[in-house]
Order: sequence, then structure tokens, then C-alpha cells
Amino acid sequence: MNTKDSLFDLSTEVAPAPTFTIDDETYHLKTANHLSLAEEATVISLGALLDKVNLALVETPLAKESTVANLALKLTSIQVKMICQVTDVPEEVVSRLPFAAREVILNAFRDHFRPGSSREDAPEA
Repeated sequence: MNTKDSLFDLSTEVAPAPTFTIDDETYHLKTANHLSLAEEATVISLGALLDKVNLALVETPLAKESTVANLALKLTSIQVKMICQVTDVPEEVVSRLPFAAREVILNAFRDHFRPGSSREDAPEA
């Protein structure tokens, strides 16, 4: 709550991490507020790398099949690493998820849990 004489009020209190399930097992999705500085830096660098590989994948002619395949493998690897950073899902479980399911998790992190947002602000999936 902002007082009359205060420019802004900050808090170090962090709401509990939201949960989701995979195969009836409950896991936590870390929000930006749950990440340590090192984890945040890793997530930022993985996100930039993910964007770069996505762009390369889109711009690579399909005739270069081996290049497209290598980029797709790299994309999957980065997605798995990033999900492992922003959740408590074991890598072996993340690795079994199809592309669409991995995208659901990454989009939830990107779109619904940015710094300063609260669970109430997040749209229902």
C-alpha cells in the first residue's frame, strides 16, 4: 500500500509458486520473483538463445534438411533446460513432454508470471 508521502512501497514477500500437474504429479512454476539472480541470468540467456534458434529455424530453407534437424534438436534442448530452471519438474519428465506441452509451460512463465504480476492477474489457462 502506498502512503501519502511515499513515492512507492516495496516488499520482499513472495507469494507461493503456482502449481500445475503432469501425469497427476504436482509441480511448481517459479515466477520471476522466485528466481535467484543466477537463475534469472540463466533464464534470460536461455530465452535469448531460444529466440535466436527459433529465428534461425524459420529462416533456414527446408531444403537444408540436416540444418533444420540440428536446429530443431537445439531448440528442444534449450526448452528442456529453461523449463528445468523455471519449474521443479525433473529433466527426465520434461524430456518426455511433447513440443506443445513444453510451449504451454514456457508461455505460462513468459506471459502470466512476469515480475510484479500476481496470480490474480494471470488469465486462466
